[in-house]
Amino acid sequence: MKPWTGELTVLAVDDEAESERNFAVLGQWRDAETPVLAFTEDDVVTLVDPQATVENLLAELSTNWP
Repeated sequence: MKPWTGELTVLAVDDEAESERNFAVLGQWRDAETPVLAFTEDDVVTLVDPQATVENLLAELSTNWP
């Protein structure tokens, strides 16, 4: 499967403060050319940085491991 490299358009956001934080993250990902995964459920799309997600989970496990 070839990765999609198209443009992202945000059509609606419920919370303005959350919107500003999310736009900042999207800008950082764009500038760093971070690959992201997109998950959809109904009409909601969630973008995830898979590398950062795994790194955060491993860091949490290493600090909370018995």
